[in-house]
Amino acid sequence: MTRVAIVGATGYAGAELVRILSGHPEVKLAVLTSRQFAGVRFDQVYPALCRDGRSLSAKSIPSTTFATMPMSCLWRFRTSSP
Repeated sequence: MTRVAIVGATGYAGAELVRILSGHPEVKLAVLTSRQFAGVRFDQVYPALCRDGRSLSAKSIPSTTFATMPMSCLWRFRTSSP
């Protein structure tokens, strides 16, 4: 099972990636992040993407991370991290 993190999960590309990966039998969505909806559960932002009303914002350590944000945002994130 591959544990996945999606940075920018509430944007267009991020939400589409959540939709695709949530149906994959070998993927567990471990971490979903959003700058605009910080502190809000993903199933409250996109209830249709959460099967059985479950939250997709489980907290476990991911083995793979997808960044679905503009390159300029990623560069700022990269240069601000230790």
